[in-house]
Amino acid sequence: MAKALIDLTCEVWYVSGYVTVDNENKPLSEPLSNSARICQIEDVEFDINTDSLRWVDCNTSVNVYDYYYDTSDSTIKLIPNATRPS
Repeated sequence: MAKALIDLTCEVWYVSGYVTVDNENKPLSEPLSNSARICQIEDVEFDINTDSLRWVDCNTSVNVYDYYYDTSDSTIKLIPNATRPS
């Protein structure tokens, strides 16, 4: 088990789809509702002096690029980015 440091003030954006512009696929980004950014993953938590950050338990496979913290149910979830068209 690892620890994830969550920033409750920073929402997460995800790629919701793609649009073709000048024959290129451009990503469309939107904020994820009820999301908070995972700032850091550590083996053990350390003291923080702010109300906007929180430690939560997480799986060791979690990383700060592909996952977010869902504030509605207090769970860590995979960011649901759309698949780039081929």
